[in-house]
Amino acid sequence: MEITIHRWLIGLRRDVLLLLPCNPGARLGNYFASRSWSFIRDVYRKKNIDLRRIQFAAVDSIITFEDPSNDRDELGAIVLGTPEEMKRVANHDARPVWSKFRKNNYEPLRKHSHYVEIGLKRVLNELAVKYLLVILNVRAYRLATYRALVKIGNGNIPQNTFFFDCPDSPAWLTHCVTKSINLLKKCLKENIKGGVIATTKKIKEHIAKTGRPKGIPREFIYWNKKHKEILIDTLDYP
Repeated sequence: MEITIHRWLIGLRRDVLLLLPCNPGARLGNYFASRSWSFIRDVYRKKNIDLRRIQFAAVDSIITFEDPSNDRDELGAIVLGTPEEMKRVANHDARPVWSKFRKNNYEPLRKHSHYVEIGLKRVLNELAVKYLLVILNVRAYRLATYRALVKIGNGNIPQNTFFFDCPDSPAWLTHCVTKSINLLKKCLKENIKGGVIATTKKIKEHIAKTGRPKGIPREFIYWNKKHKEILIDTLDYP
């Protein structure tokens, strides 16, 4: 009997779900073929992170705007980094440029957030992960995912979630991933409390100089909300 994606997921368990931006590897049906995901996996492996306990996943707007597998209403715009799921976006590629999401008073951003929410509910329920680490250097993905998370958390970031305040460039993705290593090790070793914005000294200095994007609808603005913030340079708990 053929195993559907949904039934197959029930047997998959991980301690941490690592949520990253999609990449051009989508066209090949393999995000790990890209430099970014390959780099992240290698960095964690070299730092003795047990990758068997981590499930990679992507936020992918291909699902929202093209729906190539005709499954966005059921599975949402979260694609797990498994061969079975990455087939959903094979032979497709779309750059998540910010201008696309700003059109018509940010309606494409709201649409994407809706399908991210569907995807998050699905994978969080079916994988039953202990922690969710969200590292998104793509602005539209970061804002859409924040809105989805606070809807799931009834106005709060869910208690198992670390939401990185990751600025908009591949270099910042590398920075956040590198800085996430100690946090990830703590997640894999002990019980710690999430529901927070994760940042670093370097990020805070950068934002102090450059400021925040203007004109963003309130529902997407995570930096003006009263969420707890942790500095992961020092893992400042509680």
